Amino acid sequence: MNHTPGASLGDPNVHALTADDGWVLRVYEFSPRAPTALGTVLLGHAMMVDARTMCRADRPTIAAALVASGFRVLVPDLRGHGASGPHAAQGADWSYDDHVRDVGVLVRWARALAPTAPLHLVGHSLFGNASLAWLGQNPTRDVTSLVLLCVDIWCEGHEPRWWRWLLKRLLFSLSRLLVRAVGYLPASALGVGTADECARYWAQFEGWMRSGRWTDEAGVTDYGGALAQIRQPVLHVLSAGDRLYAAPEAALEFTKTLARREVMMTPARIPARRAVGTVAVGHMSLVTDPACAIFWERIARWLVALEPAATGETGR
Repeated sequence: MNHTPGASLGDPNVHALTADDGWVLRVYEFSPRAPTALGTVLLGHAMMVDARTMCRADRPTIAAALVASGFRVLVPDLRGHGASGPHAAQGADWSYDDHVRDVGVLVRWARALAPTAPLHLVGHSLFGNASLAWLGQNPTRDVTSLVLLCVDIWCEGHEPRWWRWLLKRLLFSLSRLLVRAVGYLPASALGVGTADECARYWAQFEGWMRSGRWTDEAGVTDYGGALAQIRQPVLHVLSAGDRLYAAPEAALEFTKTLARREVMMTPARIPARRAVGTVAVGHMSLVTDPACAIFWERIARWLVALEPAATGETGR
């Protein structure tokens, strides 16, 4: 399949942004049919995948739901993923902190694109927690709200179930052995994703699990401690069917210090679309299964309610 996603939304405007260290980030821009947009949504994906989980040609997507609700939607391929290569298998190297800094690059660009329009950050997993990390360190009114889709950080203090913490430690220990042997996490070869992750990025996750602190690579900047500084409204969307990556009990413990947090909990299973039976709502299927469009529409309504009338800002 052609990498450029989102043909069902119309051909996107494809942008090439230069990050602070020179890395080029590809961003796909989708505009609503209305002459003015309600606001701008930065919609980012999880690790081990790329922008096609959020916008693609062959199925309904959360990007399409947001555009249909009147938002301009900007979908980046995060560094090392999709068209924002080079990739881990090619020897590319990056840290989690680079993703955090890239959020700032994306926010500044989105704000320049539409200076007076509301700007919402909607992040699945990686982009969600990186957005939290950046906003906690950079208090700004440029961001109107955040929507976190299955977002958590694996630290022991967030995990109330001892058996699940042991499972997380076991799985991560096995993955680190593989990373040391191969030189990177071969997610595509393992069938757990479409984008491989580099060793340096993966090691940072291990540091959080060992120390119990969500920090930068040097262990100096406390991302977790700064969450209480975030004053924007935050919608934390979780699934009862996400039993490991962002298990609701642990994820809610992670975000409990957010001053204006709201929670949307989805059931573990919902009726299938155009078929008999039910489908599971899990960490990935929340954003990839068309049956979950009912939740995408609820998210869109939550964003619309924050800004009930269009601002008139075209960003052009």
